Amino acid sequence: MKNAKINVYFIFIIIAATLWGTAGIFVEAAKAYSISEIQIVFGRATITAILVGLIMLFKNKSAFKIKLRDLWIFVAAGLFSIVLFNYSYYTTMTLTNSKAVAAVLLYTAPFFVVIISRFIFASRLTFNKCIACVVAFVGCSLVSGIFDASHRISAKALFFGLLTGFGYALYTIFGEILLKRGYSTLTITFYVFLSAAVCCMPFINVPKTVSYTVAEPKALLILFLMALFNTVIPYLFYTAGLKGVDPAVAPIIATLEPVVATVIGALILHETVTVWGIIGITLVLASVVILNIKSITVTANAKINLILSVTGKREDGYHLIDTVMQSVSLGDNVKIAPSGRLKIKCNTKELENSENIAFKAAELFFKETGIKKGAVITVKKRIPMAAGLGGGSADAAAVLVALNKLYMTGLSEEKLEAMALELGADVPFFIKGGTVRAEGIGEALTKLKPFLSGYFVLAKADKKPSTGEMYKRLDSESPKLLDVNAFIDALNKDDTNKAAKLFDNSFRAVWQNNAMEKRLGEFEPMAVSLSGSGPTCFAFFTDKKAAKVAFRQLKQENTECYLVKPLAKALIIE
Repeated sequence: MKNAKINVYFIFIIIAATLWGTAGIFVEAAKAYSISEIQIVFGRATITAILVGLIMLFKNKSAFKIKLRDLWIFVAAGLFSIVLFNYSYYTTMTLTNSKAVAAVLLYTAPFFVVIISRFIFASRLTFNKCIACVVAFVGCSLVSGIFDASHRISAKALFFGLLTGFGYALYTIFGEILLKRGYSTLTITFYVFLSAAVCCMPFINVPKTVSYTVAEPKALLILFLMALFNTVIPYLFYTAGLKGVDPAVAPIIATLEPVVATVIGALILHETVTVWGIIGITLVLASVVILNIKSITVTANAKINLILSVTGKREDGYHLIDTVMQSVSLGDNVKIAPSGRLKIKCNTKELENSENIAFKAAELFFKETGIKKGAVITVKKRIPMAAGLGGGSADAAAVLVALNKLYMTGLSEEKLEAMALELGADVPFFIKGGTVRAEGIGEALTKLKPFLSGYFVLAKADKKPSTGEMYKRLDSESPKLLDVNAFIDALNKDDTNKAAKLFDNSFRAVWQNNAMEKRLGEFEPMAVSLSGSGPTCFAFFTDKKAAKVAFRQLKQENTECYLVKPLAKALIIE
């Protein structure tokens, strides 16, 4: 991906907002032909589906394929984020007799997206997002002139106005979900608007509407141009923009729409722009600037091996494994800030050099993308080093993901995993995260049903032989193969007891410093095992109080230990 365009996805959202801002021109033109609001929605949706369908037909017929289990998402997106949104928007304008009030309530959408994204996508409520939301909303209010004394709003109008913002927000949410499921921008746009057109049919006389527009070529032209410039192009850009822009950020950028509408209103429709309107425009633009001045912080969580079987050895000397790795709540703090050069800072001074795998991850990212920039990487270590918990690999994965987000390069998870593999066999796991089976040398990953039960007490033994020495011992011992399939079957059946009994590690057969395992066993956990090749052992408890007792006692004995819980993902982005 050489010569990647910086912030291109950010620009996509701006283009979409700009085109949406031209809606007033087409709506005014449609009024002259007595085209109703619901007819406009139906016409836009139908023509959009036809135009996008034709593009797919000639460009990529396979884009028509969707999974039956995902059909409800497309239908829900069409019904709620297109039909409900437009119906509520026009109803609000009717009840308030004011486009201004309707426009302001429409731009409550960023608040809805920020809140929903927090729960669905684990998108954190950062200071920048919150400030940008408030600044954008106030700016929209001033642009729309809502503070004019003539504006009054009833409870019913407020309800439909908020419903407008909610419906608008849902397109971002549904769009992000569908993108994460691997659908293209064209596929999403086609099926969402096809669903919207079908959902409109019960509310209009379809034959009469079609015959009228066909009989009035100018009316048909207006609907066509509205569909092209107000729907097809902006929605394609907006959906594409979601690939590289935080779903909570995209609708805030889109608040540029009323700014564009105001400028067009003044230049083309000869509407008056007040001083307050100019201040509002400035605030909306400021909110976009606020979002673009940022650093990204990632919590890079450790892993443990719930079961690890060494299955053989390749001719090149690499050992083959079959393991199930689990993300746990012990993480390094990795912060990435844009810079003209590459630099790394760490609370462990010996890691502040170019040999740090996190630094190498950044070098690889800039090499692969062709971006002529840098970054300041600040790592606050919490995961102990050389402990079998993957701390360095987690940091490297965090750097790749954070840089991808910071510079909006839109690299897919598959591409990030391929880059991660160049850094180390276990680095791709941290891109995927959660509960994952790793085979081969650790690079062949399969996402499993999340194991989110219980608590782990991790305890690091003082010393252990090198990983190479541990493998040499295994080569001479020929350890038995562990039943990883039986363990996965227990996970799929939610049989925690059986799964815990199968926690095991091939290295335990040659682990000569097992005093820590014995000490953990004295607390009567459900299972005790080893992570990686050591020296960290872990005890598994289903009872939190029992886990806390073990943790506190080990702390009193000056053991380096941690009380953690399993997580559904390895990297948590702020």
